[in-house]
Amino acid sequence: MPSLTDQIYIKAQRIRSIQDKGEQKIDEGIDGEFIAIVNYCIMALIQIELVDSEELEIELSVAVSLYNQKAEDTL
Repeated sequence: MPSLTDQIYIKAQRIRSIQDKGEQKIDEGIDGEFIAIVNYCIMALIQIELVDSEELEIELSVAVSLYNQKAEDTL
């Protein structure tokens, strides 16, 4: 969880920096940063739900299903 929190914070700081300076050095706009924040938040919601799980890894199909369900619930 801390790594997801860190990534969300980094993306938010990047958005703030672009807004304050009005420029960006990397060819990725603010839209991509907001999308990344949403994706990281969905991953965090999944991890919160799986906190008591003893498994360290899950199958890709399960991860995709969980992601899609959380995205739909959130929307």
